[in-house]
Amino acid sequence: MNWPVVAITGSGDEATAVAIRLFRAGFKIILVTQLKTVDLHFHRNFTRVIYAGQGKVEGVSALTFSQAFQQNLITEEQNLFDFMRFALNDRQIPVIFLEELKRGQTLPADYLVKISNPIYEKLKPFLKEKTRIIGFEKKQENDLWVSRETALLGQVQYPFLDEKEAAARAEKPRLQKVIETPLEGVFIATKDINERVREREEIAKINDIPILSPYNGVISGMINSGAMVARHTPIVEITTGRVEINARWLPTEAFALAGGVLEAIMFDWKNTLT
Repeated sequence: MNWPVVAITGSGDEATAVAIRLFRAGFKIILVTQLKTVDLHFHRNFTRVIYAGQGKVEGVSALTFSQAFQQNLITEEQNLFDFMRFALNDRQIPVIFLEELKRGQTLPADYLVKISNPIYEKLKPFLKEKTRIIGFEKKQENDLWVSRETALLGQVQYPFLDEKEAAARAEKPRLQKVIETPLEGVFIATKDINERVREREEIAKINDIPILSPYNGVISGMINSGAMVARHTPIVEITTGRVEINARWLPTEAFALAGGVLEAIMFDWKNTLT
């Protein structure tokens, strides 16, 4: 069976969960991202591949063009598209950067999952005319869309059904508190993911200046130590309250969204086979 190729914009939690679920279902996956990405949750998603060149998330392997070249998996004569073919045939996920695409090239994707809208906007000139777009809001450019609303999370909004109304719900207070850097410089972590911290305890440094936690809680997100950061960049996420978490696992909400994407693509794809 000739499985479709699915491109996904981004490399964060949602993009990673969608990639893993579609990959396990048999689809060929390409992740399209940007070179400079700051991600609080890189430790559990495919953003780590941007930094390391290769990596695994939940047993699924991904690598970049430059890493494949360094490991002599491809030759100097081969290009970005040769790399993508190699990785897809090797049952790995190729991670490519917008900066690597050149004018006039066309991404070999039958479907595109629009996780990151900014990346999608820059990627549009490289898409095939017949590439089907899966989005997360009702827009004319989306062929199908999957709800991100809490009450309808992961449900496919088919065009032949009446539009569903999100159920009224009381907003729950957010347990995740994000800390931004007050100045630019080099970020050095002095705590780690899943560590419990107290209010006013040191969690990191910027240029040797201590960053203190404003909260009691568990560190559930942190950018990579050694990164250069601009002022007001999110650097640490703390989950407050008495909750048991493992911040190294992808959130269930991301996989719920991934299930909707899988359903949408399977529904659309089977119609092309009949």
